[in-house]
Amino acid sequence: MLSLPTDLRTLALRRYTRDVAAWLRAPKGCTLSLGSPREADARANPAAFAQWLEAWATWRGPGRVIQDAARWRGLGAQALPTQLLLDTPQDVAALAGTIDDWTSLRDVDALLCDTWPALQADLPALPTWRAVAALLPSERLKLTALVTWLLTHPDSGLSPREVPVEGIDTKWIEQRTDVVARLLRSLRPGPHASDFRALCGFRADPVRLRIRVLCPALRAHVGGLRDIEAPLSELAALPIRPEAVLVVENLATGLALADRHGVVAVPKLGYAISQLAQLPWAANATVVYWGDVDTHGLTMLGRARSYLPQLTSVLMDEDTLLAHGAQWGMEDSPFVGELYGVLTAAELDLLTGLQRGRWGDRLRLEQERVHWPTAEAALDRALPSRVDRSREQC
Repeated sequence: MLSLPTDLRTLALRRYTRDVAAWLRAPKGCTLSLGSPREADARANPAAFAQWLEAWATWRGPGRVIQDAARWRGLGAQALPTQLLLDTPQDVAALAGTIDDWTSLRDVDALLCDTWPALQADLPALPTWRAVAALLPSERLKLTALVTWLLTHPDSGLSPREVPVEGIDTKWIEQRTDVVARLLRSLRPGPHASDFRALCGFRADPVRLRIRVLCPALRAHVGGLRDIEAPLSELAALPIRPEAVLVVENLATGLALADRHGVVAVPKLGYAISQLAQLPWAANATVVYWGDVDTHGLTMLGRARSYLPQLTSVLMDEDTLLAHGAQWGMEDSPFVGELYGVLTAAELDLLTGLQRGRWGDRLRLEQERVHWPTAEAALDRALPSRVDRSREQC
């Protein structure tokens, strides 16, 4: 089959994609075949043969066309273009349409290998090199300065704001976490932390938690605040002793809760439910959990109970599910993995029924769709009574 210049661009791109990393270490070109015409083919389709000869006779692209002499019985002597010799990776990139990629990769490779000569021993990690190439040249220098500092201070315990590298601040780092992480992983032997701050040796942000102090008497111990968000360690030290803690999966539901005697609500914990066990005042309280009736909601319930064995659930049962058929939705990705937690027999049966589609495919009842008077009545049965607003005392 005879190859026209347009055909070779695809082949050049394939070669470039396959070999560019190796070429950064040992630059070399390649030879592409233009085909091997026979006299019978030329006679059968003289127009196509003439077009092919003309295309390579007028070729002004990269590389050199190699010709072989042939003497055909009927058509006489022929100078047949048989190969395109591309001497350098730049020639291949020019034909493939990737010259900008090659130039930037070569510049980045030179910068990184000059900064860290040990990188020359291995083939470049192209996704990392391209992430560096996406930066302006001045930003590349800042990046190498930052990564050099991080490599020499692997456990600094600083915050990004405190890094003593010129031109680097928190926003600069936050906007380039991917390329910083990629380069660190290329330079530092594994295993690597998945968390960016841990990978860099930065001080971890304090875990923050939001609580709703529903009891006016308890609020008197925290400056009258009803809604508090603070580091977990500070919330653990609050001088409160709630009678009950209500965990709700949805923030909007948590914000809608009425005042109740001796109750603190904790909304939107999700799979970070282990944080609740770090609150001493929660460990000694009655704990009630209300989440979505779906596979993930029941899984989070089980995990919560593994940390707080006294925990009970509310509105997460088959009766609640079947009573709200008009409010059913569909889970995008139901939980199918191994359950790490403790469910009661009824809760486990509900989870199994949802996973097997007993009532419908990927069915779910979101917490927000539960009839509010029904929800309040269930909470009245599970928790201390609501505060009488007319008396405003606990």
